[in-house]
This record gives sequence, structure tokens and C-alpha cells, in this order.
Amino acid sequence: MNIKLLIISTFMLLGTISIGQVYFETFTIVNSDYYKRVVFSADIDGDGDEDAIVGGGDYNTLTWFENDGMGNFGDPQVILAYSSGISSIYACDFDNDEDNDVLAASFSDDQIFWFQNDGSGDFGTQQIICDTADGPLGVFACDIDNDGDNDVLSASKFDNKIAWYQNDGNGNFGIQQIISVSVLNTQSVYACDLDGDNDNDVMATSYDEDKVVWFQNDGSGNFGNQQIITSIADGAVSVFSCDIDGDNDNDVLLASTKDDKISWYQNDGAGIFGTQQIISTMADGATDVYSCDIDNDGDNDVLSASYNDNKISLYLNDGAGNFGNQQVICDTAYGARSVHAADLDDDGDIDVLSASDAGKKVSWHKNNMISTNFNEINNTLFSIYPNPTIGKIHITGKNILKIEILDIRGNLVKTMIFEDGEDLTVNLNSEPSGIYFIKVTTDQRIITRKVVLE
Repeated sequence: MNIKLLIISTFMLLGTISIGQVYFETFTIVNSDYYKRVVFSADIDGDGDEDAIVGGGDYNTLTWFENDGMGNFGDPQVILAYSSGISSIYACDFDNDEDNDVLAASFSDDQIFWFQNDGSGDFGTQQIICDTADGPLGVFACDIDNDGDNDVLSASKFDNKIAWYQNDGNGNFGIQQIISVSVLNTQSVYACDLDGDNDNDVMATSYDEDKVVWFQNDGSGNFGNQQIITSIADGAVSVFSCDIDGDNDNDVLLASTKDDKISWYQNDGAGIFGTQQIISTMADGATDVYSCDIDNDGDNDVLSASYNDNKISLYLNDGAGNFGNQQVICDTAYGARSVHAADLDDDGDIDVLSASDAGKKVSWHKNNMISTNFNEINNTLFSIYPNPTIGKIHITGKNILKIEILDIRGNLVKTMIFEDGEDLTVNLNSEPSGIYFIKVTTDQRIITRKVVLE
């Protein structure tokens, strides 16, 4: 049975926005008796579309929902039938079999664990990575030691600990390796290259000290001392990183719950950060922040979830880190806790996912920004094929000035200057599987097209 219910029709967003508006429709994926704390998206069953993964609070399950490619979600499929307080989830390939496994943290059980996916969405038993993380609230995965596989990071509240766990490439994880034990009441962890040396550094929030801090990685998983990005974020709760100002380095985004702020911090490319730049102070009880290109203009916009005002909100970026007014996507996400984004209906734009505690609901919000523009895309004198691709993409066309390849988070992967009439081959063999965007600049417009790299 399809459990998706249309609950809100298209509505005009609030505020006078100088750099545009985006319109959304909201649909329910699941509404249950259990709290729904966190949501994430990934292709779980290998069919090329983004499914939804959901974790809850006390006495809840870890489940996934199959997407038919058009945003119609099926019944819940149980990954873990019971866990006491799932607080964070992530999905990526841990065992090098080219499918998305699922990572989670259980707050009350002090556990970090993962589940092996067989490629079609059937999961194995719970595999414990660590059971001594005292109150874990954040998990993340990426390659920490530059050996080509995804390691795991955790942030745990009661022991103030940021730690990582080395993966041998087959999903066997080593002992807890401590990065820091002095990030007080840490609630969120994230990793990417902050200092331009091509390895993944680690950043985390300190709720009690109002801080966001980062730790420099030497490329082998050895970390330096704590470096402070900011100490004026009252109740720092969620951290994210990507290029905000278009200078090809990773800036830092933050949600701080006590001052209702969404803010960002400019990176000079070497890990030296500027002062707090406020995006909004209208996220009442901010709980989560995420970034990607929502309005299809090639820069990273910002999304937030805020608990006290039940909002999922959008802030449009002009490309230089100047943001428009808060645009409310939804104000009925009661106790909004988590926000994520992906193209859920295969129409070429990025939609939004949300989870709400008090509302006990997971929803997706259809982006109506560019879905009506596909006739324009198809009539433009260019073609992109094959799609999906196993590595190479061929592009032909006229009046095209430039082509850029961006990953799902809006990070620039490649740039090519296009000569009129040229048949261009783009090789993505060195890039990880996933969704990419081909941004085509013509002499009249900019058009973006989604490509799936298998």
C-alpha cells in the first residue's frame, strides 16, 4: 500500500525575497505513534532513485521506505526492530560492494552500529562498531586515513568525545580512536577538507560552550589540537560544510538552538575562518542545518529545521554568501528535528526531506522550481547521454559556453569550456557512484540536468 498522503498544496512562501522564491508541496511519507527524529536519503535498492531512511526516538525502529522514482513511497521496511533512542543515521558503502549500507547511533545504548545491505534493500544483522560512546548524538562517514574506504566518526554527549573508527575496507572496524574529549556536550560531527590539503578534517559542535571547533587531519587519521571556528553560537547543535561563497573551499554552516540562529563562517582556504555571518535569527529552536543547490543556479543554498516554531525553512544564496529572507517550506513539522535534501521525483531539482519529533511524522517537500522547465531543456540544441552512465558522458550542442559538473552537495567536480558544435566526452570514472548535475551555460540561459553515475 502506498502510504503517501498529500497534506499541503502549493502555497506562497513568506517574506519579500530579493533573490527569488521557490514553491513547495508537502507530502507525508510516514505518520506513526512513534517519534521520528532523523531522516536521510540514499539509493537503498539499487534502482537509481533516492529512498528514505528513518530513525526515531525511544522505542522506535530503524526503517527504510522504497521510492518508485516519482516520490511515491512504499510501506516501512524494518532494518532494526528495536533500539533505545536512535539519534543519528547515515548511509554509504562500508564493505566495498557498491551499495549503500546504513550507519546509526543509539543514544541510550551508547552504541554505534551498521547494517550490511545486499544491494536490494535486504539488511543483515546489527554489527556493533562501538558500545562505549556515552550518549552518541552524531555519526558521519568518510575516508579518514586515505585508504579508499569509508571510516566512521562519532560525537557523544556525556563523555564530550569526538572519535573515529578505522574500516579495513570490508566493514570490519577497529577500536575507538579519540580525536578529543573536550568538546563539551557535543551533538554533531562532520568532516571534509578544510585546509586545502586533500584529506578530511573533522568539525564538531560544543553545545555547552557555544562553540564550533575543528581538528586538522594529517591524512593518516592523526589529528591536531582543537581549533575554534566560533565561540558565540548559543547552543551550537548542528554543523555542516560546503562552499558557500563560490571560492572553491569549504565554509562552515551552523544551527544554534538557544539564539535561534542559522549562520556561516567563511574559510580562507587554509582553515582560517572569519567572523559569524548570520543567515537568519528566525529559526526558533534551530535543530538542524543542511546545504545544497535548491534553486538550480549553481550555488549552495541553506535549509534549516527548527523545533519550537515547527518550521522547515530555506535561505537562498546569491552565490557570494549573501542570503535572502527565510522562506518557510513547511510550518506544520511539529517539533522539527531533521532536514535533508535529494531529487526524490526525478524531475531534475532537489526536493526536501524532514522529520519531526512531536508530529511523529516524516515528510517530503516537492520542489516546483524547475520541473516545468523540461520542455525548455528538451528544446535546447544539446544532448547528454547515456544516462545513467557507468563513467563516460557525451555532450553535444550549440550555443553552449561552459559545462560544469557538480556533485549532490553542489561541490564543483569539473569545468569545461565548450566550443560550438564540439562533441565533448566527460569521464567520471574516477568519481564515486551517485547523482551528479551537469550545469550547462548557454549564450541565453543556465540549465542543469541530473545524471546518475552507476
